[in-house]
Amino acid sequence: MQEHGSAVGDCYQVTWSGVDSARPDTAKLKKERPEIYQSYVHVSHTRRFTVKEA
Repeated sequence: MQEHGSAVGDCYQVTWSGVDSARPDTAKLKKERPEIYQSYVHVSHTRRFTVKEA
């Protein structure tokens, strides 16, 4: 697949896609503003690998 986002075979379709998620940066939050938890988030990027029958 290398840099391609999907591939199709005889029986399966495979996808490899990016997924962003936002999570609190707890170290910064505890240090600077522990009373305002929702105000500080750290956005991370992951990729989801999916295999399903075609």
